[in-house]
Amino acid sequence: MFVSFVLQFTFLIYRQNYAAKFNTEHLSSLLRKMYKMNYDAYSKLEPTYLINRIFSAVDTLYMFTISSF
Repeated sequence: MFVSFVLQFTFLIYRQNYAAKFNTEHLSSLLRKMYKMNYDAYSKLEPTYLINRIFSAVDTLYMFTISSF
Protein backbone atom coordinates (compact mmCIF):
# COMPACT_ATOMS: atom_id res chain seq x y z
CA MET A 1 0.00 0.00 0.00
CA PHE A 2 2.84 2.40 0.81
CA VAL A 3 4.53 1.64 -2.52
CA SER A 4 1.29 2.41 -4.35
CA PHE A 5 0.98 5.72 -2.52
CA VAL A 6 4.57 6.67 -3.37
CA LEU A 7 4.07 5.77 -7.04
CA GLN A 8 0.84 7.75 -7.27
CA PHE A 9 2.38 10.74 -5.53
CA THR A 10 5.44 10.64 -7.80
CA PHE A 11 3.24 10.40 -10.89
CA LEU A 12 1.12 13.30 -9.64
CA ILE A 13 4.18 15.52 -9.14
CA TYR A 14 5.55 14.58 -12.58
CA ARG A 15 2.21 15.25 -14.27
CA GLN A 16 1.80 18.64 -12.59
CA ASN A 17 5.32 19.72 -13.50
CA TYR A 18 4.92 18.57 -17.11
CA ALA A 19 1.56 20.32 -17.47
CA ALA A 20 2.87 23.56 -15.97
CA LYS A 21 5.93 23.58 -18.25
CA PHE A 22 3.83 22.77 -21.32
CA ASN A 23 1.28 25.40 -20.33
CA THR A 24 3.95 28.10 -20.06
CA GLU A 25 5.57 27.18 -23.38
CA HIS A 26 2.22 27.02 -25.18
CA LEU A 27 1.12 30.39 -23.82
CA SER A 28 4.43 31.99 -24.81
CA SER A 29 4.16 30.52 -28.30
CA LEU A 30 0.64 31.84 -28.83
CA LEU A 31 1.53 35.30 -27.52
CA ARG A 32 4.58 35.39 -29.82
CA LYS A 33 2.37 34.55 -32.80
CA MET A 34 -0.05 37.29 -31.80
CA TYR A 35 2.81 39.77 -31.47
CA LYS A 36 3.97 38.99 -35.03
CA MET A 37 0.52 39.56 -36.57
CA ASN A 38 0.07 42.49 -38.92
CA TYR A 39 -2.05 45.41 -37.80
CA ASP A 40 -5.03 44.71 -40.08
CA ALA A 41 -5.49 41.16 -38.85
CA TYR A 42 -4.90 42.28 -35.28
CA SER A 43 -7.58 44.99 -35.38
CA LYS A 44 -10.01 42.71 -37.22
CA LEU A 45 -9.75 40.00 -34.54
CA GLU A 46 -10.11 42.49 -31.67
CA PRO A 47 -7.07 42.33 -29.35
CA THR A 48 -8.96 41.79 -26.09
CA TYR A 49 -10.99 38.95 -27.58
CA LEU A 50 -7.80 37.40 -28.96
CA ILE A 51 -6.04 37.54 -25.58
CA ASN A 52 -9.08 36.01 -23.84
CA ARG A 53 -9.22 33.21 -26.41
CA ILE A 54 -5.52 32.47 -25.98
CA PHE A 55 -5.82 32.26 -22.19
CA SER A 56 -8.96 30.10 -22.36
CA ALA A 57 -7.31 27.72 -24.86
CA VAL A 58 -4.26 27.33 -22.64
CA ASP A 59 -6.41 26.80 -19.52
CA THR A 60 -8.57 24.23 -21.30
CA LEU A 61 -5.53 22.34 -22.54
CA TYR A 62 -4.06 22.41 -19.02
CA MET A 63 -7.25 21.02 -17.49
CA PHE A 64 -7.41 18.31 -20.17
CA THR A 65 -3.80 17.33 -19.49
CA ILE A 66 -4.32 17.19 -15.73
CA SER A 67 -7.61 15.28 -15.77
CA SER A 68 -6.88 12.83 -18.59
CA PHE A 69 -4.45 10.60 -16.69
